Amino acid sequence: GIENVVASMGTAFTKLQTEVIKRSTQKVLLAMDADVAGINATISTAKSLYEEGLYDIEVLKHDRFKDVDELISNTDETKVMEALEKSVVTFEEYYRTMVTGSSKPNFEAIRKFLKLLAVKNNPMEVSMHINKISDKYGINSIDIRNEYDSFVKTNVVTDRKTGNDIEQQIRQDLNMS
Repeated sequence: GIENVVASMGTAFTKLQTEVIKRSTQKVLLAMDADVAGINATISTAKSLYEEGLYDIEVLKHDRFKDVDELISNTDETKVMEALEKSVVTFEEYYRTMVTGSSKPNFEAIRKFLKLLAVKNNPMEVSMHINKISDKYGINSIDIRNEYDSFVKTNVVTDRKTGNDIEQQIRQDLNMS
């Protein structure tokens, strides 16, 4: 079976729940419902996890069943595990496909994400995400690192074209304001 499972009991995810999870693990798999409320809950929960320093977030991306209960109730354990393994994506991939509808690299989305990382400036988190992006899309990790470094060197907190606060802009894009 599946070990170390926590049910959030609805779409609200509290700071206390995040703190409890952080004491137990640094890796989280979100498996919310496939409806609009579930998508919004996934993004909101990932935001809470990021704010508490949990950056290794994966998402169960499913469209063949309403929720995990429906999958488990209608399928044997072996097929459940196979479906779960095939449907897990990084939060970044989940977000991009929810926003753009594409699994191809969206360079603007990657740049926005790198800018958010530059604001937070956590070296281990940065390395992990650069490697994930590089592996997933075949983009040279040195090129990704150079792009990230350019944001750090210029101390990017505002978008040079619009003058908007980058972190605030990204939070609005993610409906996290």
